[in-house]
Amino acid sequence: MSILTADGTRLSAHEDFEVFSDPAYYDMWCLRPVGEKAFNQTIHFALLKDAVYASHVVAAWMTN
Repeated sequence: MSILTADGTRLSAHEDFEVFSDPAYYDMWCLRPVGEKAFNQTIHFALLKDAVYASHVVAAWMTN
């Protein structure tokens, strides 16, 4: 998934994470590591832009 930022550029989820609409969780946007299936490894957001942004924030935390 990708979003259009305020300056007109497209921003996709970080390559280590996947973002998808989760029908089992009120159609909220789910962020999880690629390939992860455990429920406790997900973070849910009401907005797609928040989930995409969070994927980059979490990836940055993981590299520090």
